[in-house]
Amino acid sequence: MREGFKTFDKEILNEISTVFLIIAFLSVLIQVLLGEGEEKALSASVIIKIIIFSPVIEELFNRCAVITILKTILKADNVAYMLISAVIFAMFHINSLKQSGFMPEISNLLIYFILGMGCAYVYLRTNNIVSAIVLHMFWNVSIVGGIISGIARR
Repeated sequence: MREGFKTFDKEILNEISTVFLIIAFLSVLIQVLLGEGEEKALSASVIIKIIIFSPVIEELFNRCAVITILKTILKADNVAYMLISAVIFAMFHINSLKQSGFMPEISNLLIYFILGMGCAYVYLRTNNIVSAIVLHMFWNVSIVGGIISGIARR
């Protein structure tokens, strides 16, 4: 990860921004077409976990570990690695949604899949795990902001 911070530059940030906007657009479209999920209140510790710890742990596992293992086992192209790691990422979130007391909706799973594809794309394109972590953090900040603003409007 230290090397990832050293090579993090404006080009990588542009890549992250572009992928973030695509993911955001597709997620809003999915929510509009398939309906919205439930909202919940967030404590400060949950917000820190969502914004900082989850992206680091999930990206190290889903991008570094999974994609590295897939590259040694499959010898396929990057699209296959992206698809498989995105499916694993979405499936991982089924459990976290159930443990939180929410029934995962198809819209949630599609959004997690799209986020997984975006993070995998950025990771493979930049060869830098920090770029995937930053994209994931940006996404989670936008989700937390949306939840907080939704709660504040009530």
